[in-house]
Amino acid sequence: MATPSQIVDLLRLQRAHLSGVDLEHLTEHLTDHQFEEVADLLGLTALARDTPPVFLKVVLAAQRIARDSPPEYPDEIDELISNFKVSLLDENLGDSRVATPPPSSPKPPTTPVAARTSRSTPATPRTRTRHTVNWLEAGALTQGVRGSSARRVKNSSRKKKPAGAYIVFYGSEVGVFREWADTKASTTGHGLAIFSGFPTVQAATAALEYARAKGWTADLEPLPATSSPLPSPDNYADNPLNIGAAGSNIWYAVARGVTPGVYRSFLECGLNVSGIPGSLHCAFESREEAEAALTEARRAGFVRTIPRVVPL
Repeated sequence: MATPSQIVDLLRLQRAHLSGVDLEHLTEHLTDHQFEEVADLLGLTALARDTPPVFLKVVLAAQRIARDSPPEYPDEIDELISNFKVSLLDENLGDSRVATPPPSSPKPPTTPVAARTSRSTPATPRTRTRHTVNWLEAGALTQGVRGSSARRVKNSSRKKKPAGAYIVFYGSEVGVFREWADTKASTTGHGLAIFSGFPTVQAATAALEYARAKGWTADLEPLPATSSPLPSPDNYADNPLNIGAAGSNIWYAVARGVTPGVYRSFLECGLNVSGIPGSLHCAFESREEAEAALTEARRAGFVRTIPRVVPL
């Protein structure tokens, strides 16, 4: 006998496929794999396309949910299912042991559908990966399956259209810019700079006027550039902070933080960037790569000292 939680999973799984489907032709719209899942949830050894009464009641409940619960309110599914009387299935479970032919079938099947005996151990879920455009179905497929998850992915084939104009809300110069180079010049060197692209100059101008009226714009002073030289090899010696990373090949370059430089351990890197707005760091597989990256960042004007502000 299916548990209420199993029926919830079944109805969620089938919900997207049942809306507007005539009950008499429902079996034409379900795949063999879906029939197998239904049979497993209902505790039957098989679920032929003769559609036993116990499945008809589940279908009727699912059709009601598909009709009454709009997709944007999935919580209503749980409410409707909680009102569905599982005892109605108990009354017809015995009838499902012998399949009843549909009106279109010329004769009843010769082999009855026997009830499945209860299992002592749960079945091991099959490992599989699939995609769907229905977020409800994606959520239903992960319900009750240990280690399962659903993740939203973007269609990489879509090309993002270039912006027609840019707004700098917080930067050295607040305003609307047509060229990305001007936008970059107004935001580079500011850890708190905020900018955004818009399709047209008119749209950007209207958005900037609205933001200014709300007080959401400001000119920022450039952060002071660090004057300290790059760390010398002597600074790479083991110390109480990085002694655990002596055998590691990972090196960290901090371009923007409390003390920009190259560090041997993630702890040293974290102490320089964690909780620092506008901080910038990267991991490399050798000290030489980290030093070269930091040198290039300094040459491009990206290296900045950002003091840590401790709340009072």
